[in-house]
Amino acid sequence: MLTLRHRFATILAAIVVLLPFVTNDASGQSFRQTVESLKEVSDAVVIAKTVRSESFWNEDHTAILTRVFLQVEESLTGSSPAQTEIIIPGGQVGQYFQEVSDMPFFVDDEESIVFIERHSSGVNVVAGGAIGKILIEKDPATQIRSISGTPFFLMSDSVQKDDETGVSPPKGTPEKKVMTLDEFKKRIK
Repeated sequence: MLTLRHRFATILAAIVVLLPFVTNDASGQSFRQTVESLKEVSDAVVIAKTVRSESFWNEDHTAILTRVFLQVEESLTGSSPAQTEIIIPGGQVGQYFQEVSDMPFFVDDEESIVFIERHSSGVNVVAGGAIGKILIEKDPATQIRSISGTPFFLMSDSVQKDDETGVSPPKGTPEKKVMTLDEFKKRIK
């Protein structure tokens, strides 16, 4: 079980990582996150395969972080070395497990689109938290790569807050459940 100090460090780490990605209007009631806004804060948007990950304690032993190693197939925007790494808050070291809400989870050998931002500390992080990593799936019959269950924020430039879910598509926007990787590439460039 984490001590009060560890819990505070976890909450503080989550706030520090997520704070730049939430924008509020004067009333504090608006949330806007689109492909364009994620692209704007990202130093690179890449298609990458997760090679491996490793969790470790931070320097003062108050939080667990995970280093994810990516093999970059293609840089859609910006530039990224063929092999790059990102740091994610949370992970497991021995018997200690620390989970940070709204952070992406990476699995070895999966392919995904990752919005990478260079943090002021000098490390790469995922811009936008969990929405900054989009899983790519390949249809076994057609070999077409796509993003299924694509969040609607990727489909439209206009996103409004919904009281129940936090965000919702614009009125009249048809629900689209699949976007091919080629469609996404056109959208991001």
